[in-house]
Amino acid sequence: MSIRGNHIPERVLQHIWQRQYLSAPLKTTDGKSVVVHFPGEMNDDGGPDFRHARISIGGTRYYGEIEIHRKAADWIHHAHHRDPKYNSVILHVVLHGETDRWPTVSQSGRRVPTVVFGSFLPESSKKLFERIVHEVQTDRRIPCSLYNESIDPGVMEHWIMTLARQRLETKVRVLEERLRELAREELQVSEPRGQFGVIEQEGSADEIPPPYRELSSSEISNRSVWDQLLYEGIMDGFGYSRNRKPFLRLAMSVTLGRVRAMRIERNETDLRAVLYGVAGLVPSETHLGEILRKRWEELRPSFQGDVLGKADWQFFPARPANLPATRILAAAAMIQRIILYDLFGSIVKSIASGRTNGEILKLLQKLFCVTIEGKRVLGLSRASDIIANTVIPICFLYARLYKRKDVREGARYLYEWFPPLSTNAILRLMEHQLLKQRLELSSMRLQQGVLQLYLYFCREERCRECEIGKVVFNDYIKRDHAGAP
Repeated sequence: MSIRGNHIPERVLQHIWQRQYLSAPLKTTDGKSVVVHFPGEMNDDGGPDFRHARISIGGTRYYGEIEIHRKAADWIHHAHHRDPKYNSVILHVVLHGETDRWPTVSQSGRRVPTVVFGSFLPESSKKLFERIVHEVQTDRRIPCSLYNESIDPGVMEHWIMTLARQRLETKVRVLEERLRELAREELQVSEPRGQFGVIEQEGSADEIPPPYRELSSSEISNRSVWDQLLYEGIMDGFGYSRNRKPFLRLAMSVTLGRVRAMRIERNETDLRAVLYGVAGLVPSETHLGEILRKRWEELRPSFQGDVLGKADWQFFPARPANLPATRILAAAAMIQRIILYDLFGSIVKSIASGRTNGEILKLLQKLFCVTIEGKRVLGLSRASDIIANTVIPICFLYARLYKRKDVREGARYLYEWFPPLSTNAILRLMEHQLLKQRLELSSMRLQQGVLQLYLYFCREERCRECEIGKVVFNDYIKRDHAGAP
């Protein structure tokens, strides 16, 4: 496959420019040398492909935008010559084309320098194309990765801690909104018609919804609401990144209320059968699988919720303990702990106990680790993740709504002390491209801040709103201006 073909996606060409897979020196079509000081920031909105680029053309420095095309004629075909947004383009970069026939002229009438970079590719077309396609599919390079060497570690740490607080607050607010949704659902089921003073009209009473109103503290103090909130948070934590949605759907279908209504919370086989059946993952290759399948067929008529299918799950390479079928076993155990053994109450008591952080963490881990028939199906690592991402935010919410200072202080101390969780691809990327051994992710809080930084700033290329990006790119602009002739 040739990299000179018209079928090459422009995203690949943009990647070549962004990573500067070009042999020096570049030259414009009229023979002027081009030096790239900074290729620019990718622009996903309307307008030129790269913003804030800094280049020299014929010894003169320029600051502006870069536009990438397959052919020189695409400038005209895309009507950029009539669009004032492209007046700030300082360089038109094309794979090939007849630039004499198709000159690049802006809406303001300025002739825009053009580089035909097909002749500046350092490798064979096929080899380079294959490598670039792979990188485009997997690349997560953050915009400042090549330019952040001089950033002060103190600036990084302060910004990351700020983002960690924002991440925690976001989680608490999301939980509060879900808590209120659950409380409203409970009211709709349990309250008699006319509770809200609705005027009934003949023939249309069922079509008139009760007016919205804020819920009182007593209405959101229903233990079943808090239990369901905890249950959904636990199930969300079972799914990692790829199976979070189906696990959450499973929790919102096999609700604790439905489990109680079916009276299966004390029957382990029935509980597993319903969970596997609703998930669409009833095993059939074992004797136990056949028992679960038969029991699900018997229970299915009495189940009123939505049912998932096998296609909803992703079975990516993973350890057996992380597979959906294994996690469902743990889910059955957690449902029983919530309903039969008051898991939520045990969590609150542990957080407010006044013990050391290490002792509280051990108590909580014991509540969440699950061993079935001698096999650990929910271990310390996943238990710690659930405690950090679900239990602590729920305790902050509980303390805020009911003014429980002991719970708030216990949750805060635990959050600030919490040791680092297992690493992941995003954390490794940020350690390599941003932290660079200048700041150690020595706590869960720092990890949370780095995740927030990547997801809401680096991935979205919101460098101008990032405290690190502001320093990095302002420094480069000052350097360019200081060195400009």
